[in-house]
Amino acid sequence: MLVHELIFRGKNDTLAIIEGQQQITYQQLQEKTAAYRDFFYSIGIRYADNVALCSRNCQEYIYAYMALNSLGAVAVPINFQLSPREISYIIKDAGIQFFITHKKLDFTIGGKDSIGSALQQILLADIDAQPGQQPPAPALPADFSEENTGAIIYTSGTTGTPKGAVLSHKNLTRDAVMFQKFLQVKPTDNILCVLPMYHCFSWTCAVINPLYAGACITILAAFSPKECLDTIRERQISILYAVPSICSLIAKLGRKEDLQSLRITVLGIPFASDKLVSCMQFPQSAA
Repeated sequence: MLVHELIFRGKNDTLAIIEGQQQITYQQLQEKTAAYRDFFYSIGIRYADNVALCSRNCQEYIYAYMALNSLGAVAVPINFQLSPREISYIIKDAGIQFFITHKKLDFTIGGKDSIGSALQQILLADIDAQPGQQPPAPALPADFSEENTGAIIYTSGTTGTPKGAVLSHKNLTRDAVMFQKFLQVKPTDNILCVLPMYHCFSWTCAVINPLYAGACITILAAFSPKECLDTIRERQISILYAVPSICSLIAKLGRKEDLQSLRITVLGIPFASDKLVSCMQFPQSAA
């Protein structure tokens, strides 16, 4: 299975994404991804190009990622909280020419452009402003398979310079399949995506696993206790992926009625250099 094929898993008229007051069906998700795909091809993004994605959580991040993969391009998610110097290292190391972002960055360091003038920065907001009349991008090559690279995830660089971990479409989709076997996510589930999408834990669990299940993803750009609790209650969130600090605040500040809809909470727990994942399942009536 290819990553971008996940957007066809849900029924066309069921909700795929909720962000604020916007509600996007699976059919609309497919249409948006196709429009992004055609736009990316029109500006020169091609098969096997490494393309940076640097943004806060938003629905446009999903459209861009899926569109890149559908062209055979490789998504390179970048932590938007990194400094321009740190980002420029990744750009140079991955040979990136296209930088998709929620805001343009200044890579001038010490009066010099640290990455040269070849980098093309593309604002997500500008993509939606396009008239959507670009010619359709060509289909993938016949020999393209799930063994092809889908993403390059850069390590945090705590023991040296960041390293790019190459992940195939098969790596990414099999992770979603394994989580599905364990958690049994249903099409009726609403999954909260509040952890940053650039991180593999959030992307695998709160984005591609719900898409694999044909479920709904509710997006928050960042964590704030009140907004998170309000969203869980108002949107009837049933699955939450979080870290201990988030769960601690939710448990401290949340009321029983705020958490009534939750049936599964999955924690990503740092331990040395690894990520251990623990899972708590709640009866539907539990707080």
